[in-house]
Amino acid sequence: MNKGLIWMLHSVEDDSPRTARCEIFRNLTVSPACLERKILEARRDGWTFVSGERFLADKHDAAEHRNILITIDDGFRNVYTEAFPLFRRLNVPFVFYLATGLVEKGFRICPYAQLDGMMLLVDTALAQGKDPDRCFRRYRRLKRYFPFLDGRAVMRLIFGSGLDFEEYFRRSVVTPAEVREMAASGLCEIGSHTVRHVHVDRIRSVARELVESKAKIEAWTGRPCRTFSYPYGHFSPKALTLVRQHFDWATRDIRHPPFAVTDASDDHLLPRQIITRQQETYL
Repeated sequence: MNKGLIWMLHSVEDDSPRTARCEIFRNLTVSPACLERKILEARRDGWTFVSGERFLADKHDAAEHRNILITIDDGFRNVYTEAFPLFRRLNVPFVFYLATGLVEKGFRICPYAQLDGMMLLVDTALAQGKDPDRCFRRYRRLKRYFPFLDGRAVMRLIFGSGLDFEEYFRRSVVTPAEVREMAASGLCEIGSHTVRHVHVDRIRSVARELVESKAKIEAWTGRPCRTFSYPYGHFSPKALTLVRQHFDWATRDIRHPPFAVTDASDDHLLPRQIITRQQETYL
């Protein structure tokens, strides 16, 4: 029996040269106007936007539901500056999954350009007349071949010196104070997305990634951290077992339909549909 849909977002920002020129921005971003339109369309079609707690409660009752839960991954500041005001105005609950290392340290801890520096990488590539998607591919190759280099060093290899990492960090990454404000609003639940946004099926320190991120979120918000999102949607039997031990429920992205959550869906492997600016409809 169908119980609803879980939307998955990453970055909420207006149209710009980077959203027009870079594939990753077309795939991982949505504009505030587009997001509002999708919400209003869904409501007109009889869908109800609910909190994570309500979504799980309805999943376990006997009725069929047309619920939508909005989730947002990673920790970009535009969730606070663009999405949060929209959700308050429309009274839409959401879950914000944080990679806590990104929030604290940015380039110094997160290994992937899509997370720790995608805006700076694309804007710098465009300013220097370089192809941003090619620069992303080069970043990934360098990180793979030279894992001991942090993101700042890799960016300097690609673009040279003169990059203002601290300004990028202040402008692009949410702060603990902003996280606390959203959590206190009653609309936002903060969940874990590991510390370093890592593939939990490829590392030995899964438990540490879960425990440390959960503890950090609870310290920031003063509230229990009950939910987890698998980075990249990947998991292993070991990771799933640990997630069950530490969290009440968890989500992962599904690339192909069906996207609906049913009464048979595992509470710790709930499917999500990626919502981007490229989609013409919300389903």
